Amino acid sequence: MSSFSKRLKTSAIATTVAAAAIAGLTALPANAAAPKAPVAAHHVTSKAKAHKGRIAAAVPKGHTVPFKPTVANPTNGTPAQIAAALAAAKKSTHRSGIAPRDAHAGDPISRTTVMARAEAWVNAAVPYSESAYYADPSDSGYQYRTDCSGFISMAWDLPASSSNNYGETTSTLPNFATQLSSLDDLQPGDMIDNISTHVVLFKGWTDSSHTTAEVLEEPHSGATAREDDSYYTRSFLTANGYLPYRYNNITDPAVTQPMSNLVSVGNGNILAVDQSGNLWRYSAPNYYGSQRVQVGNGWNVMTKLISLDDANGDILAIDTSGNMYRYSGPNYYGSQRVQVGTGWNTMTQVTSTFDGTGDIFAVDGSGNLFRYHAPNYYGSQRTQIGTSWNTMSQIVGVGNTTGSGSDDIIAVDASTG
Repeated sequence: MSSFSKRLKTSAIATTVAAAAIAGLTALPANAAAPKAPVAAHHVTSKAKAHKGRIAAAVPKGHTVPFKPTVANPTNGTPAQIAAALAAAKKSTHRSGIAPRDAHAGDPISRTTVMARAEAWVNAAVPYSESAYYADPSDSGYQYRTDCSGFISMAWDLPASSSNNYGETTSTLPNFATQLSSLDDLQPGDMIDNISTHVVLFKGWTDSSHTTAEVLEEPHSGATAREDDSYYTRSFLTANGYLPYRYNNITDPAVTQPMSNLVSVGNGNILAVDQSGNLWRYSAPNYYGSQRVQVGNGWNVMTKLISLDDANGDILAIDTSGNMYRYSGPNYYGSQRVQVGTGWNTMTQVTSTFDGTGDIFAVDGSGNLFRYHAPNYYGSQRTQIGTSWNTMSQIVGVGNTTGSGSDDIIAVDASTG
């Protein structure tokens, strides 16, 4: 289904603005260190983006400035190496001055702002270097090292100065983040990090099966900040030890549009579909936008969601053509679904029995009430258990709450409410 393969896109910035920013770059000196490339070079076409958040202009201003790192490998240095170098620097009378601290560095930051900051470097084609820094996109005088880990430090707006070589390392960035349970949990502004080699900023997946990630990165010596949508396949990330992380101070945008198709998936968690067709999981006990996780897209083609009340959080979904699909939790993308029924657009009411069997109740247009037996929900597997249910505006299965041995239903009479 093509609607399940939406990709994250942003609008283009005027070419003249990007060109002016690129023209302002100062090339690294000929004797600057040429760090070993963490990944192989590959062609990527970068696209200009629109920016929002804590940035004063569309692209950064200024130029790269060489500096002498305090450690041999500022990109991947370990916390112990960085601490030792800092201690040594404090004893030196020749220690260079520390760049002024940005007042808002380390504060909570929205995903929109993180992506805008990263895209600003992409649009300005900031060159990779382990021994040079570049001005912060907010044009506040704050500086960040222009390698892969400095790029993430800049995007997340982490504190940076000469004491940490103008940014964190692939090894220290996880100290500011929480590891996610799966690559499928990634959202724009999260990072994918191999602490020994390289780190990239996640933007989205190129398909609903999550086979290839779209990322922003400072890739390697001789290249510039760029967007990549072909190199970082799921198999490559898994085979090469890349792990998903979320910055601890990142915030999600507030929910500004109404939700439809709310359904419980166990443990107090709920799923909801927004008007753009994105499927979100909200975790108990509070259900604010900052605590939600996107678990699917293209769900605006679904007319009904039904919880199966199982330990996996599985759900049933009916599309506009009347096809019924079973989706397995905790993520609900098209590649993970199985068709389990047809003709469901003739049903006016559908609900789970909520008795742990996976069975469902359904009312057809004539008011007949049926029980459909799991795991498939075709007409041959149903049993009629009632008539005249078209007088009810809503039905909800509640399991065997009365102790009668039979499953109960709560129903709302359409005429009396």
